[in-house]
Amino acid sequence: MEHQQILDERRQYVFLVLSAVFLASMTLLNVIGITKFVEIGPLTVAVGVIPYPLTFLCTDLISELYGRKRANELVTVGLVINIFVIAILYLGEIFPASESGPPWQTLKLSEPIFTANGQKIG
Repeated sequence: MEHQQILDERRQYVFLVLSAVFLASMTLLNVIGITKFVEIGPLTVAVGVIPYPLTFLCTDLISELYGRKRANELVTVGLVINIFVIAILYLGEIFPASESGPPWQTLKLSEPIFTANGQKIG
């Protein structure tokens, strides 16, 4: 009985790790996307496509080890996460940017100071 419980816990741990790798890879694809290109041997590829093969590996392993239903559920969760990420990125685009920056990055001086070249700050 105890041996079976240990095996079940290991199976769940493997599922959790494979799911995390899949979800992280899938999310990275959309966040990084085509922001940067790298050379891998003779190929020039977007950084976002590097984790792409991991998504197939993880879903194939999950399908083989845990069944097609669990793999489909994972892909559905990944789709929902990506819709959420895209919605947040969209909101970041439609709201106006702050001109002054975050308040914690604003240095409030009690009196002006001068730089080495004589420029007054504050």
